[in-house]
Amino acid sequence: MHPLFGPTLTTPHGQIAALCCENSELKQIKELKDYLQDCGLSIPTINSRQHDSSMGYVQSLTHFVLLSFFETISMSDHELKNLMELKTPPFQFLFAFASRILNGSPSTYATIQELECAEQVRKHFLTIARNIDADISKNTHDKNVDRISQMREPFSGTELDEYSQFSVIAVEASQAKERNPFEVKNGTELAVFKTKGSLRIRAGYVKSISSTDVKIDEFRTLVSFSDGNKYFPFPVNNECIVQYTRDGVSKNKMLHPLTVKKGNISFLEKYEAREWLLQNALPVSRNFVVTNPRKFNNEMFETWIPRMVNLILSCEVAMEDNKKSTHSQLLLTVKFIPWISEKKLERFLRMFSYGHSLNEASIYEHQN
Repeated sequence: MHPLFGPTLTTPHGQIAALCCENSELKQIKELKDYLQDCGLSIPTINSRQHDSSMGYVQSLTHFVLLSFFETISMSDHELKNLMELKTPPFQFLFAFASRILNGSPSTYATIQELECAEQVRKHFLTIARNIDADISKNTHDKNVDRISQMREPFSGTELDEYSQFSVIAVEASQAKERNPFEVKNGTELAVFKTKGSLRIRAGYVKSISSTDVKIDEFRTLVSFSDGNKYFPFPVNNECIVQYTRDGVSKNKMLHPLTVKKGNISFLEKYEAREWLLQNALPVSRNFVVTNPRKFNNEMFETWIPRMVNLILSCEVAMEDNKKSTHSQLLLTVKFIPWISEKKLERFLRMFSYGHSLNEASIYEHQN
């Protein structure tokens, strides 16, 4: 068997493993093929001669073209960083796949080029390349247009459209990676991200974006609690800063500059980022006095208030006073993420205690 993909892929789905055999009807081969297909692999069955001939084009030619492209760049008068400032999608992807090869095993790629079928394909390619070069050099513009148009003729429109669409998907994925830092920079939420080679999730503000780098003010300060939990103070607004400062966290110690290569950073989706921030943001605790005219029991406050607003982590009835007025008063100790202002939180608690109907809009207001 010949797996036609490398070890960097995290899933077999849609990948190909060529099964080279002379008798594909054998029971054991059928069972193996069925099992691998159930795992998501595509298993074409060919004989060894077909395999070697095909690999001359699928592997040897591809590698040779990419290596030639790479060396042409390296032997030019241009620095790569300057060319990348002017990159087009085809240039970027050719260089990316050439880099993928050079980061692999030189011994493996040398062995592939030393095969007899590889030598034949290289000669075929060089002959074609010289012919195209000669035609372009001597032809008029109109004839060159015709020459390039003729290259399409062996292929159907459906084939070209199918594989052209693959390039569209690749370019869109690349563009999304370029767009993400700007979306976070222009948005109101913190950037939540990972860097290449690390599973650790990090957060900060995107400050500037160049053609190659993303500069971030990262939150690295952690506040430890006696129960062993650690939280980040995330000052997403002025009220957060006031509340964190009131709890003894210095604003100046919250942010640290970080520069990351664009290709080495990935941003979490918005819902994932929000969940991570809620779990890792430093909460604050405040006491609020509310009237309890509906005579709700303590469990009503302690159970439902955190359920209704996810920025509220807990609510505890610290004290009940029945003497001061006709209505009992409760002292609530509320632990919350300070992205909700104390004024809004107090208003929400008052509405809840009076049993006012809290529709989706009002709950959304308090959550945001």
